Formats: sequence, structure tokens, C-alpha cells
Amino acid sequence: MKAKILSFAILLFVITSAFAARIHFVGTPCLDTETGWITGKVAGLGTNPNGLTISISGRYGCDNPADKRPPSWNNLTISDIPLKSDGAGNYTFEVNIFNYIPRDCPNAQWDMTFDLTATVSSTNISKHIDTDCN
Repeated sequence: MKAKILSFAILLFVITSAFAARIHFVGTPCLDTETGWITGKVAGLGTNPNGLTISISGRYGCDNPADKRPPSWNNLTISDIPLKSDGAGNYTFEVNIFNYIPRDCPNAQWDMTFDLTATVSSTNISKHIDTDCN
């Protein structure tokens, strides 16, 4: 009986690992710093993402004109961003961070800077979000 339970546990682990290993980001998620839109694409979920969502986490702040980063950086977490099927086995996501954070720095001389990561929920699959979308 113990051997059957152990065999089942190993099989379950292998199946789960194989499923998780297929999930991946297609390209690099990107933040358009002018509009605030973060967009990205995930693949390897099959035809049903089983309730998986995207989370965005990291920090943001304003760099002053001397390119110094003041210690007042803020943490940001946005959870449960839905995945939308593109009909070709890929799932896209988008969220506007300006719905969650202030849009402006103290003045036009300061630049808003971001250090953010996108993560597929219930997995350890994550990728840094790029701010150079070209």
C-alpha cells in the first residue's frame, strides 16, 4: 500500500512539474511609461489556464534631476490580473499602473522610474518588466 501511495505521489509530482515547466512568458512584459500600460503574453497553459492570473510587484519612484534616486521609493503589488486567450494558445494580460499609483513626480524635471516583475500566479514563473517597449 505504501508503495502505491509513493508511486502516485511521484507521478503527481512529475505531471505537475511537467505542466509547470511548459508555462513561459512570450517575449518580455513591457511598461509604457507614458501611458502606464503594462502588457505581456504567457504560453504553455493549454486550452484552460485553470484560474491562473498575473501579479505585478516591485517598486517605483521619482529620480531627481541629478539622476539620484531618493530613498522614498514605494512598493507596488497588483494581483489577480486576468489572462485573456488570443485563440492561438497564448494568453495576454494588460493593466494600467496609473490606476494604482500617482502619475506625476514633484515636477517635470523628475523622472518616474520603475523596477517591476510579472509573475504567473501559483507558480514560480516570473519575468522582469521592461520599460523600453520598442
